[in-house]
Amino acid sequence: MARTRESIQKRVVLITGAARGIGRASAEMLLEHGFVVYGGDLASAQAELRTIEHADFHALEMDVRSDEEVEAAVGTVIGEQGQIDVLVANAGYSSLGPIELVSIEEAKAIVDVNLFGTTRVINAALPHMRERGTGRIVITSSPAGQVAMPIAGWYCATKHAQQAIGDVLRLEVKGFGIHVSLIEPGTTATQISFGSAGYLEEVERRPNAGPYLDMMRAIGRVMDKDFANGAPPSRIAKDILHASTARRPKRRYHSLFDAKVAIFARHYFGYWLVDRLLLKMVSK
Repeated sequence: MARTRESIQKRVVLITGAARGIGRASAEMLLEHGFVVYGGDLASAQAELRTIEHADFHALEMDVRSDEEVEAAVGTVIGEQGQIDVLVANAGYSSLGPIELVSIEEAKAIVDVNLFGTTRVINAALPHMRERGTGRIVITSSPAGQVAMPIAGWYCATKHAQQAIGDVLRLEVKGFGIHVSLIEPGTTATQISFGSAGYLEEVERRPNAGPYLDMMRAIGRVMDKDFANGAPPSRIAKDILHASTARRPKRRYHSLFDAKVAIFARHYFGYWLVDRLLLKMVSK
C-alpha cells in the first residue's frame, strides 16, 4: 500500500525562546531526529537564532507578549507546512527580588511573558491541533512551581500558575487527541541564571533593601554556582524529545536529580523540611 502524504511528511515543531538555552538545545535535538523546526524569539535574538544552520530550521520573529506576532508566527508555520505537530512553549525569564522590593509593574512583566505568553501561543496553535485531532503541547516550567524559593517569589508564582494551566489543559484537550506535558528541569546552565543574578544586583541598591541584603547575596552566590555547574540544556532537550515523540508522553518530567529531590521532599516530608533547607541555603 502506498504511503499517504501525511504518513511520509516530517513532523513540524514550533519552539518559543529558541535562540539559546533549553529552547536552542531542543531545536537542535529535534532537527537531529527529523523534525522541521520553527524557532521563535525576540527581534533582538534573531542574529543568534539564525546561527542554527540546518535546511529544516526556520527562524521566526515572535514576541510572546504580542497577539499579532504570535498569530503571525503560527500562521506562517501552518501556511508553509500545513500542520503543527508539536508546540514547545519555552519562552520565559526570571527576575529576582524580595516580594517587598519588586514593583507591581515588574511583576506584571514577568507574568506577561511566563504565564500569558505561554497561554497566548498555546491558544493560537490549539484550534489547528484540535481540527487535526492530534498534537503535542510541551511547557517548559520549573520545580520552583512546586517548591518556592525566597527572593524568587514572582518567578515561582508564574511557574506555579503555569503548571496549573498545563494540568487543566491536559484534561480539556485529551479528548481531541492532544497530549500536554510539563517539563520541570532543575538546575540547568542557561543564561536565565546569568540574567537573574545581574538583575538581583540592581535590586540590592533599592531603598529598603538593607534587611534583605544577606539573603539576596546568598541567592546570588547560588545562581552563580548554578550557572557554572548546572546540567547542560541538552539534558533537558532529551525530555522534550520524549514528550514530542513518545506514544505515551509523561504528564510531568522532573529532568534532574535536584528537581526530583526537592519535589520528593515537599510531597513526603512537608513544608517544615523544605523551609528548613531553603533557609539554611540562603543563610550561608
